[in-house]
Amino acid sequence: MNWGLIGGGEGSQIGATHRIADIAEHLRARREGRDPCPLALSYPTATDGLHGIASVQAAVESAKAHGTWIPVRC
Repeated sequence: MNWGLIGGGEGSQIGATHRIADIAEHLRARREGRDPCPLALSYPTATDGLHGIASVQAAVESAKAHGTWIPVRC
């Protein structure tokens, strides 16, 4: 059994397929001048990516400072 395909979570082929379908829904909605289906929100945005990068940078700074709390700057 290929456990990577069970459940369709993040990183699985089914999860990737769902994210592609959600992106396609947003593109169709924009082209048709309508709001996208509110359930089509499974993909990360550029803002999500920036927040992730800021979190990693803060973690690295904290490790260099022997565990000192470093605020995340976004």
